[in-house]
Amino acid sequence: MKVCFTGDLFLGGDIINSNSEQFVLSQEYYAADIRVSNLEQSFGSKKNRKDDKCTLYADPQSLSIAGLLKLDVAALSNNHIQDTGDDGIRSTIRLLKKNSISYFGAGQNIDEARAPYWIDNNTCVLGYCESGKPYLKKVQKATKNSPGVNPLSYDNILRDLNEVPDNAKAILHFHWGREHVALPEYDLIKLAKKLLAHEKVLCIIGLHAHRIQGVVKHQGKKAYMCIGNFIVPNFYIEPQTHIAYPKSFSEKVLTTKNYHFVGKLTYKKWSLKNRISLLVFVDIQKNTIHHIPMYQLPNQPMVKELIGFRKKLVFLTAKWYSLLYQLPKPAYIALQKANVLWDKVYKLTYSFIFLTRQNGLKWSVDKTNEYLRR
Repeated sequence: MKVCFTGDLFLGGDIINSNSEQFVLSQEYYAADIRVSNLEQSFGSKKNRKDDKCTLYADPQSLSIAGLLKLDVAALSNNHIQDTGDDGIRSTIRLLKKNSISYFGAGQNIDEARAPYWIDNNTCVLGYCESGKPYLKKVQKATKNSPGVNPLSYDNILRDLNEVPDNAKAILHFHWGREHVALPEYDLIKLAKKLLAHEKVLCIIGLHAHRIQGVVKHQGKKAYMCIGNFIVPNFYIEPQTHIAYPKSFSEKVLTTKNYHFVGKLTYKKWSLKNRISLLVFVDIQKNTIHHIPMYQLPNQPMVKELIGFRKKLVFLTAKWYSLLYQLPKPAYIALQKANVLWDKVYKLTYSFIFLTRQNGLKWSVDKTNEYLRR
């Protein structure tokens, strides 16, 4: 039994109008017995979205693309499952059930959100989403009477692992960490090692950074801190950072490669680092795990296996990040903070220049000050 875990999947944006019937160029992907993707969205409409955060949603009809992808299981433990409100969470679950797609990590209540997805009688997947952090603070957690995600905490994970039978193993599926940086918080590396030491944990699959990160190895097991975007097409955004599906254009639309607030309709394209991901294959019977690098084309929602020098470069990059994770705590924290600072300075500079081009200097200064006050 071979299970393929992919990175983030978004069935909206440019993929909706694509005429293609094959979006993944990888024989090993289709040869897997089960394919699991993080469904980074909600199904719904603009009229019932939440306006206090970046939103990702798609029309329910776009779920037909999941059939072309041979998607078997959807991970819902992420910060975008809530983007069309409680009704969006419920309708997403109904649509997945109707299309015979299993799910885990979120639900119509906390019991459903906690429920494991069983690959076979001896192996399950448990999904969690981090919350209460500066980089992941607008997350809807499930309760006894309301829908949402299964919240990530060591105590919650330990409780769920205790309910897994003694002869079974669990793959932990996490939505965690800061976006777009190569080096995750030291506490997450520490948590990964602590969980890998648990006898029931088989491995950890991490997401949310929208780029590949390194691998933490401990006691012969692996924690992939982030495996990147799988298929996340380019899309339009409108003020402030909401996905848009325009039917017509009244003026020229500028293109950005960052995800920031905008003053007018804007076309969002992904940079190179956001278009490289890993497919992680877990062989349940052989108890082995390996990965292959994938590349999403810049102007169409299609991914293909990297080969030759590019493949080796991705492997070397991931190994370099993994080595950095082994630095002494003070050295690693200093380096990680520098990484975060550089990312903030770069994004702030890029967005300031873009917004000045789009809306003028005064508007750009006002919005930048508003961002800095947050």
